[in-house]
Parts: sequence; structure tokens; C-alpha cells
Amino acid sequence: MQQTLLLALASLALMGHCPAQALFIISNITDSSSPTFSSFTAPSLNSVGAVAFQASLDAGGSGIFRGTTGGTTTIASTSGGSFSGFSTYAPAINTAGTVAFQASLTDGDTGVFTGSGGATTTIAHNYSSSFWTFGQAPSINSAGIVAFQASQDAGWTGVFTGDGVNPTTTIATSFSPVFMSFGGAPSINAGGAVAFFANRDAGGVGIYTGDGGATTTIVTAEAGSSPYTDLSFQPSLNDSGTAAVRANLYGGGTGIVTGDGVTTTEVALSTGPDFAGLSEPASINASGTVLFAGGLDAGGFGLFTGSDPVADLVIHSGDVLFGSTLDGLQLSTRSLNDSGQIAFQYTLLDGRTGIALATPVLAPEPGSAALVALGTLALGLRRRLPAGVRPKSNRER
Repeated sequence: MQQTLLLALASLALMGHCPAQALFIISNITDSSSPTFSSFTAPSLNSVGAVAFQASLDAGGSGIFRGTTGGTTTIASTSGGSFSGFSTYAPAINTAGTVAFQASLTDGDTGVFTGSGGATTTIAHNYSSSFWTFGQAPSINSAGIVAFQASQDAGWTGVFTGDGVNPTTTIATSFSPVFMSFGGAPSINAGGAVAFFANRDAGGVGIYTGDGGATTTIVTAEAGSSPYTDLSFQPSLNDSGTAAVRANLYGGGTGIVTGDGVTTTEVALSTGPDFAGLSEPASINASGTVLFAGGLDAGGFGLFTGSDPVADLVIHSGDVLFGSTLDGLQLSTRSLNDSGQIAFQYTLLDGRTGIALATPVLAPEPGSAALVALGTLALGLRRRLPAGVRPKSNRER
């Protein structure tokens, strides 16, 4: 198993000027040099370091997989006879390792399903229910409840939850006087609250949360009446009820914004002196740490866990990774877990692509011999791409 140790503050560490901070041991879950996979979507990550991803296969077709540093497990595949294709958005995975995904069936129908490596469970399906089409990316919590977006035979759309056993719960619908339509990637937390994107009947868009009762407004965007003109349709929701989302700023630029229905916080902005642009989606964990990808005014791009482009850097374009150089990456709304682990899809300059897991470890105290040694190692590893390279986005509208 390949691993890379990265130290974001190598130059400051050598001078003894940086505080104790996170190092990351980055492990390769799998990549396109394997005899199985040729390409990957962004991954999701659960609380124990297992990832879920969709991949295209060298033998043809595609599948949904669960992976750890110990290997991969097939959850569903087009070679199995039931499924003909899968959403290109990240599947979701809960603590038990159950994976939720949207798929098309060989009979032409579509649905939302879960699986753990054996038989799959149907959460919602358009041949035996009132649902007609389904959103790109369902979400699943630790209780096995799946949140998904769908349109219904009656002509309206909504956000729903279900477990494949009990009747589905309606979170919000376009039949209400508030919402017109919904984004296809809701996010559910451990308590069953769901964050979702909606186009509003009154104009503009918003991120909302709900659990089947009244909904809560997290943040809205409307030209002329909000600091934001648009929002990503992929919010991330933590167990405290705080959602994170990428926003387009009024007057230009982008930002990463969090909100809980009371307070809205701008985590990072491209209008400042550091970031040239911020990609969607963001991912938030229970402590409120927000993970996002961004391009830098100084050139290149990276993964960050906060607004400081040096102290909060996880990995940067041009860094040595698995024997090559990082050239591109993608996240999902569930790429950061409560332990601070990070899962991402990467592309290397040698043409390989794969799924990586970054696990934080505590750095030694400033000025220590161990810190200087690590800084020297990290400086020896670091390389940069030319200015102007920007992160690749997994947004599809």
C-alpha cells in the first residue's frame, strides 16, 4: 500500500515559526493501475475510514464499491444482471458500511438502493411507487435512513427519506407554496434532519433543513436582496444541524458558507488576497471543520480545512503523491469525517487516477528536532505546477 507524508507548513517549520498542526498520512485506496478500475467518481467517507465510490471497469461497465486500505468490496455492478448504470455522483456510506446509490436497471427503470456487499435493498423505485425520476446523489445516516430527491407521477417534485421497509417520509415538496423544485443531492445527519437545495416560488434559491415537519432556512441567494446570487445544489450537513455550501457572491467571486438557521458564516472567499476561486462541494464534520478545494492567487490549487491557505492546507497541486505529481482532485459532500480523515479522488501527471484517504496525525511541538526533520522531508517532496492551474469541479447541472 502506497503512502505519502505531507507537511503543509514545511518552510515555516524549518524556521520554528509554526504552531502544532496536522500532518496527513495519505494512503492509496485503489487506482487505475489496478487490473479492475479505469476511472472514479469523488468518494464518500464514513466515520471509520471506509470510502464509497463509483468506478468504470477495465472490463467494461461500471459499479459501486466500498474500499479501505485493506481492499475493495463490490456493492453493485453492471455485470450482475440487475443494474445497467449508476449516477456519476458519489454514493454515500454510513458507519456500518452500508452504501446508498442511485442506479438505472436493465429493464429501463430507475431507483435508489442500498447495499453492503450482498443483496441490495430497494429504497424507492419507479415501477412500484408514485416516483418517476430520482436525483443524482442520495445520502444515508447511521440508522440506515436514506435521503433522496425525486419527481412524482402527479407532476411535482420533492425531497424524501426512507429505509426500504417503512413508508417514505416527505421532507419538502413543490406542492407547497414555498418551493418550486429541488437539487438532486440532499444530505442527512444522524438525527434524521435533511439539508437540501431548492428553487423558490418567490424567486431565488436557498438551502433548507427539515425532518418531515417545518423547514428551516439556512441561507438564500437572490440577486439584489442577498450577498449571494446562487448556491451549490450539494449542501453538506453535520450532526449539529450546520450546513456548508459553496456560494456565488453578489458582485463576483465565490465563497464557502456555513449556517444553522440562526447564524451564517463565510468560511472562505475568493475576493480576498488568497483564493482565486472555490469549488463545490464543501464538506463539514461534527466539530464544524469545513473541507473544500480552491484555486490560489499565487497559482495552483489545493484542499483546505479553513481560510488560511498555509496553515489549513492539506495537499497542493504539484505535491508528490504515490510516486507522481498531483494534477487534479474531486471531493463529495461527505469527504470529511469526524476524526478529520479526508477522502478524495485524485489525478496524477503520469495519467493515473484513484481514491486516496488522508489521515491526520499531530505534528511535534515547534522547534523540535522531529519537526525540523519532517519539514526537511516535506520540502524535499514539494513541487509546484505553473500558475493558473485550477481545481477540477464535479458539478453537473
